Amino acid sequence: MIARRQHEHRQHTADRLTAVLDTGLLPAELTEMALYYRANAHKDLGRNDASRTGVQQVANADGRLAARARRGLANLARLAGDFPTALAAIPP
Repeated sequence: MIARRQHEHRQHTADRLTAVLDTGLLPAELTEMALYYRANAHKDLGRNDASRTGVQQVANADGRLAARARRGLANLARLAGDFPTALAAIPP
C-alpha cells in the first residue's frame, strides 16, 4: 500500500514537472531544477533511461546542479551496469 502511494506520488510529480517544463516559461535556473527533480522522479519510478536523459541535460547545462547531476549520472550508469560510462562521468 505504501509503495503504491509512493509510486503514484512520484508519477504525479513527474507529470507536473513535465507540464511545467513544456510551457517553456521557466528561467534557466528553474528549468535546471525542474529537470533534475523530474529525473529523480523517473529514477524512483524505475525509468532509468528517462532519468539518465534528464540528469545528462542538467550536467550539460553546467549550472548550479551540474556537479550533483554528474554524480547522479555516474550512479545511474553504475546501476545499469555501464561501468565505463560511470567511470567517465566522475571528474578527474
